[in-house]
Amino acid sequence: MTKVRFYLRKHNTMNVTSIFMSIYFGASKWNTNLKKYLPLKYSIGESISPAHWDKKKCKAVESVNYPQYTLLNIRLRILENLVHCFVLELKNKNIIPSHKRLRDMLDIKLQRVHDRVVWDPVCSLPDFVEQHIMHVMHLKSTGTINQYRNTLRILTAFAKETGKKLEFEDIDLKFHADFRKYMRAQGYSDSYLSNQIKFIRLFMNEATELGYNRQLIFKSRKFGFTTPETAKIYLTEAEINSIQQLHIEGSIILSATRDLFIVGCRTGLRFSDLVRLNPSNFNESEKILRITTQKTNKLVYIPLTADVMEICRKYNYSLPYVSNGVFNIHIKEIACMAGVEEDVEITSYKGHEKKREIFKKYKLVSAHTARRSFATNAYLGEVPTIAIMSITGHQTEKSFMKYIRIGSENNARQLLSHPYFLKDCKKK
Repeated sequence: MTKVRFYLRKHNTMNVTSIFMSIYFGASKWNTNLKKYLPLKYSIGESISPAHWDKKKCKAVESVNYPQYTLLNIRLRILENLVHCFVLELKNKNIIPSHKRLRDMLDIKLQRVHDRVVWDPVCSLPDFVEQHIMHVMHLKSTGTINQYRNTLRILTAFAKETGKKLEFEDIDLKFHADFRKYMRAQGYSDSYLSNQIKFIRLFMNEATELGYNRQLIFKSRKFGFTTPETAKIYLTEAEINSIQQLHIEGSIILSATRDLFIVGCRTGLRFSDLVRLNPSNFNESEKILRITTQKTNKLVYIPLTADVMEICRKYNYSLPYVSNGVFNIHIKEIACMAGVEEDVEITSYKGHEKKREIFKKYKLVSAHTARRSFATNAYLGEVPTIAIMSITGHQTEKSFMKYIRIGSENNARQLLSHPYFLKDCKKK
């Protein structure tokens, strides 16, 4: 049952203070195995002196010293009835009331905002994902929206294959097992499956926050899916220098691809940011690059090396545009020409099948190799981790350490300079 209680923001004050209402309607938060009911706290936009407030009855004191008490108390009763009507309206539409939804409904009714997103009643996960994409399209990057659409496409195909609507109550451990089986039958790798599970959990969490879903099995560890880490390469400083010093003649596209790759290796920028660079991003006198990254919308400052400055001057600080697909084709060709031919063993997983293959390193080079090479080489060069993270945008050292690529041999070579391995070992 819904309960509404009014209270003052501050009781121990001589001045007027805001009036809030606490709305108890069953919203809960899981903490391990405990369920805690949390009220919605909402400011009604009115103020009063604590001297004119009856704390026990939760309304204004009926006093000649406060003649407005009648109008205020009527307003409190109207707001209380309004909340009850909203909760009943949602329940009649089979929508679970949530803090966000009730707050939005109150804001609209009280004319505090005019552009709140209005969600249509939905009961299936694909329907929700489709609406979610529409509502966040102007807030997320093009790459993220494409990933959302891809997950929607897969969920729609899975629903058609299984003949299920995929209502929220269907997203349980059986769905998890069936979805994994379906993805493997379609030939998707386990790493790709893991990524799709991640997005499904994201959408389920959003649906729960908005009150559409009460099926919480998706929060279970059993609903997750992780894969053994596969090899992702980086280029050493020597290999980068070989590419940089490579003589390219008669091909504008190869030259542009090589230059973009070198700038990526020296700045750690994502490819989507590299091709957006223009004169406004550069401070030539201070040799600093300033850019708001497309993926995270975060402003970063990056020191520029002499070779990067030289490349940028070559293009008048507007780097050439090369599509990602064309870039990935040509950078492999360039790496081959530069002699990046070390054998690399790649382990891939499909279901319980483990597959090992040997590739020439140049065949594995892509646009993102530049960013990974920057992070790894900076780390090997003993640049402070926190300084590298401020450029790459990693939020935690744990995620950063997963990102960089240091093989066992490189790790051993780096440890040779550690004081522990430099100490004299005296024989007893």
